[in-house]
Amino acid sequence: MKKKLRELAELVGGKVIGDGEVEIEGVASIDEAKAGEITFIASPKYLSKLNQTKASAIIVSPKVTQAEKPLLCVTNPHLGFVKVVSLFSSRPYQPKGVDAHAWISPTARLGKDVTVYPFAYIGDRCQIGDRVTLYPGVSVGEDASIGEDSVIYSNVCIYPKTVVGKRVILHGGVVVGSDGFGYVKDGKKNVKIPQVGSLDIEDDVEIGANTTIDRGALGKTIIRRGG
Repeated sequence: MKKKLRELAELVGGKVIGDGEVEIEGVASIDEAKAGEITFIASPKYLSKLNQTKASAIIVSPKVTQAEKPLLCVTNPHLGFVKVVSLFSSRPYQPKGVDAHAWISPTARLGKDVTVYPFAYIGDRCQIGDRVTLYPGVSVGEDASIGEDSVIYSNVCIYPKTVVGKRVILHGGVVVGSDGFGYVKDGKKNVKIPQVGSLDIEDDVEIGANTTIDRGALGKTIIRRGG
């Protein structure tokens, strides 16, 4: 993919100083960038590298107005760079279907264009939205639901009745909806408190690898949208 600098300016809501027709085909850090790539400077302490980088263009704040290379001036250079990185790193979703080595309950409901890798498990009455990806070793418990365009990486365990929203990313080893660690003393005996609450993960949430989020003893535990 190649984009002209002026096109990237439109994407990030910025202004070009210099040649807006220069073509960009990748992104890199200021020290590693080469011709054809764009980089960014978000901190004044890196301004000394402005004319040293081999990048074809640089994303900077509006305070920077002169350099030997074309500039893309934007209020938040770091955010602008993230948007450009997202553009160059994104790949169209291509569904791979349901692998024969996955186990899918006959009562589960799968949306359109899903990808289910080998050895994934989907329990009774689960609802899996359109374009959901379940990597190997994912376990989705009974009555759980996953919203469209979510990506669930390997060895994630989604406990029964857990609700996962749209465009959610759960990285490898995540456990959601498990029991909280609750006990009450009966003399010297520990009595487990039944965990009858639920866990709802709203849309656009990303949870890092090997994270555990328990359900509550009572009521809902909610991870709010965009968390």
